[in-house]
Amino acid sequence: MADSERRVETLDGRTRKAKAMGRIRTGWERENRTHFDDIVANYDKVRWEYPTELYADIMNYSQTESKTAVEIGAGTGKATVPFLDSGYDVTAIEMGANMAAFIKDKFKDNRLCICRVKVVL
Repeated sequence: MADSERRVETLDGRTRKAKAMGRIRTGWERENRTHFDDIVANYDKVRWEYPTELYADIMNYSQTESKTAVEIGAGTGKATVPFLDSGYDVTAIEMGANMAAFIKDKFKDNRLCICRVKVVL
């Protein structure tokens, strides 16, 4: 099969032709890194919750007494809630301006520090 005929699955589950010249596009390319920043409200509504057991495992594994956490790529805060509910102070790092604003508003009454970073590579 020629490179121009190859098909790949994108992040949203669709398939499409891969870019010609042998480069397979996965959906994780640099130009797609802030895709969800443009659809924040919809993303928050449709993004599934993580299993409760996952957070218990993380907290047990960390064996920290400080009750502080850093969340890299916080998005809309789906994984932030269990830590805040367990009494953690959370520093959330997010590169999307809209995501950072959304999570800041969502948790305005909690112990949460939002850090927006600009990725330059």
